Amino acid sequence: MDSLETLLEKIRPRPQMYIGELDIDRLYSLLFGYLIAAKQADPDFDDSLWTGLNQYLSDKFQDKRSLNWSSFIKAHCPEQNGVEAFFALLDEYRTSEDSMLDRLFQKSDLIPVVIQDAETKDVLMVGFTNREAVKLTLETKTAWFWSRSRQELWNKGATSGNFLHVKKMIADCDTDTLLYLCKPDGPTCHTGARSCFFNQIWEEEQ
Repeated sequence: MDSLETLLEKIRPRPQMYIGELDIDRLYSLLFGYLIAAKQADPDFDDSLWTGLNQYLSDKFQDKRSLNWSSFIKAHCPEQNGVEAFFALLDEYRTSEDSMLDRLFQKSDLIPVVIQDAETKDVLMVGFTNREAVKLTLETKTAWFWSRSRQELWNKGATSGNFLHVKKMIADCDTDTLLYLCKPDGPTCHTGARSCFFNQIWEEEQ
């Protein structure tokens, strides 16, 4: 089955062909039914757009009632056609930080992040990050992680002074692993080595 995003892009230019009247409740019913059928066919079907948009609208309108996105739109965009308002808000959500975070953490609360030197392209370390750590990384432009052993957030360099200044953030093809291109202030490894990767296991003979 098509993803929700693909289905919506099919509906966008000709909504009447799918729902008849330009009515937000009709659109909601169509998409809700499609989502239920997709989940029955594939329990791992990606519903992050559905849940993420609902939370985004709740935050945007500062409305904490337990409403679905159709009800949020009717309550807060009464002067607009609901379907047109939906697609405008959908585009707004897609470009938001919340949308990016929803996609990253749809499978797990923790994902790996690879740290690479922005200039030399050497791999410096691998850590784990969660939603809050990514937000802090975006805010401070220095790498934050989640410590699995200490069960807490940590900012690399906060103790040693060897911060990792993030110059670029990239997600992999499955959107469940991150790559940070960084400018390190000093050694990255806690041993004092420039990189955490120095224990050679094997190398092909030339």
